[in-house]
Amino acid sequence: MNTDLASPAPQRALIRRVGNLAARCGLTANGRSRQARHLTAVVLWVMAAAGWVTGVSAEDRTKPAPYALIIGTVWHGNGQRAPGVAVKIRRADDPKRHWELISNSWGEFAQRVPAGSADYIVTAKPKGRKKVLTEAPVHIRNDERQDVNLRLVE
Repeated sequence: MNTDLASPAPQRALIRRVGNLAARCGLTANGRSRQARHLTAVVLWVMAAAGWVTGVSAEDRTKPAPYALIIGTVWHGNGQRAPGVAVKIRRADDPKRHWELISNSWGEFAQRVPAGSADYIVTAKPKGRKKVLTEAPVHIRNDERQDVNLRLVE
């Protein structure tokens, strides 16, 4: 028997088997009963959820791309967490910023970056201040997590 359920022939065979099972259970009268249609619809829904009806085989399903994670906390000079601070992350060899985010109510932030060996610069700039930046270098080796603490200059 063909085990690739993504092809149409096994799908039709499975639907026939469900219809035969419904007939044996007394759910059908000439294949037109309401219960048999419901049972067939449920089986088709389960097959679609499993990816069998869509034609996507197990080999075609890909894993999500690997990523690294830069997580950090922004601190005031007095040691308290700093919420609402603009955080920018860029590759060290690229002067343009790639990601901009705002620290949450606990002063924390997190950003996914591509996996692989790379250096990043994480910059924090509080609201209302001009050119008072705090920078920290981060080196990513692969698909790892790196933590960084940024202390704002008062």
